[in-house]
Amino acid sequence: MNRIFKQIYKSSYKNITLDGMLIWDKNTTDEILPIIYNIVVILRFDEEWKDVIDIEFNDPEEELIVIKSCCPPLAAGFQGRWTFDDSIMTAAWLQKNYKIMVTPEQVDQAVRVVGAMNCQCEASLSEKDLVII
Repeated sequence: MNRIFKQIYKSSYKNITLDGMLIWDKNTTDEILPIIYNIVVILRFDEEWKDVIDIEFNDPEEELIVIKSCCPPLAAGFQGRWTFDDSIMTAAWLQKNYKIMVTPEQVDQAVRVVGAMNCQCEASLSEKDLVII
């Protein structure tokens, strides 16, 4: 991909500030690497995902539950507990909007990180801490 097209391609994303945070494939320089870090960055900082993913604490001894505190930007998106179907739809959303070929399993792992980060961000973490995993 030539340099001019790459700039247009990168600038077409919904949130241009993501470009500097994402890790790009060094061999092709035009593809976002399909790694959990990049999924976390997108789901934390893309405007369409703002405040969507969170963690619910029901009981200190229970496993943390990932929830959608507001509707995600998915065709069948609604509030409630995060399910594997949400991970499938989110993987498709990432593939369409960011051309990042990720699996639903990767999304499942990333949303747990995002939920924990969103849950803690107001209390103790700076923006810099949230970007560096």
